[in-house]
Amino acid sequence: MKLTLCLAAIVSAAADLTAAELFEAARSAGSPAETIPLLERAAEQGLAQAQAMLGLAHAQGHGGLSANAAEAIRWFRMAALQGDADSAYNLVAMCEARPGCIGGRRSDTRRWLGLAATQGHAPACFELGNLLLDEDASQAVSLFRRAADSGHPAASFNAGHVLALGRHGVEPDLTSALLLFSRAEWAGGKVADDARAALERLWPRWVAAADGDPSVEETGRRFEAAAGEGGGSSGSTGGGVGGGDAAWREAARAAEARCLASWQEGMAAWSRFERLYAEHASYENAAALAALRNAMAAFEYTLLGGGCAMAEGADAASAGGGGGLADEEGGTLLGPMRTYLLLSKLAEGSLALARHDAELRPAAEWHEALARHP
Repeated sequence: MKLTLCLAAIVSAAADLTAAELFEAARSAGSPAETIPLLERAAEQGLAQAQAMLGLAHAQGHGGLSANAAEAIRWFRMAALQGDADSAYNLVAMCEARPGCIGGRRSDTRRWLGLAATQGHAPACFELGNLLLDEDASQAVSLFRRAADSGHPAASFNAGHVLALGRHGVEPDLTSALLLFSRAEWAGGKVADDARAALERLWPRWVAAADGDPSVEETGRRFEAAAGEGGGSSGSTGGGVGGGDAAWREAARAAEARCLASWQEGMAAWSRFERLYAEHASYENAAALAALRNAMAAFEYTLLGGGCAMAEGADAASAGGGGGLADEEGGTLLGPMRTYLLLSKLAEGSLALARHDAELRPAAEWHEALARHP
């Protein structure tokens, strides 16, 4: 009896409250018996947040309610019509086993998923990508990558799979595929084993492609595209620097800028070497050899001397879960792709130096240093 009187008093007092005030009162209520009536009043006044929460309560049987799919669908639909992303996705999920409850057409499913996806709802991006894959693979990959940027492992795997194989008319992009598979592996869970197997299959293809086109332009594109392969969550479509708190993100951005600048310095010197050598194709060409040595020094610094190092104190714990670009305090932005590209240029340069008698000892030292690199 006491409870009934208390509830009646709450509802009576709420008569003059706005929907937003009712919703806040519901959130701060002390018991489900107090919460649900307030939520219902707010939802009936058209507040999408209240409708979404009431839909969840009916779907899951919370707040003292029995699970009621029909009521859940009704409230989800009302909230979705007002643009609530979670409700749009939940409406599709509730209707999966109930053909016709959202219209019964594939276009209706796309409509609701699209509404949620445009607001960055990762599960909706993933599901809509799956629906679109056979007819608009480019859009599907874009949706998968958006979901991947929000930490959706299966979306990372799906995008990597399409880009690795070049399926459905999408051009293969092995560098991006490796990054996406890596992110799926880092996330753990059941998709991690599949991602690990995909990485093992794809790595030899990437190496063969890198060796097959060692031009300055293509090597530079690969190095820049491999941003973020050192670990952790990323905030760009191909990897990138992201995740973690603001201070860590700023440190990662600064380290990435240094890393790229160091790499680009080496590539600029390498381009000078190629141009000067083409003008006078001899390893007695002092100017060409000087440019080559400059390139080698820049690559060595990038690989071993801190060109791609995170600042001290920017440790993985600051990355906010899922690792980070630095695996440990004072870690590095270099992952296997960037490391391979640097080692390849150093190996190629040391072989070129070895063709000049005066450079034979430095070349041997380069090879010895490369052999010691893990």
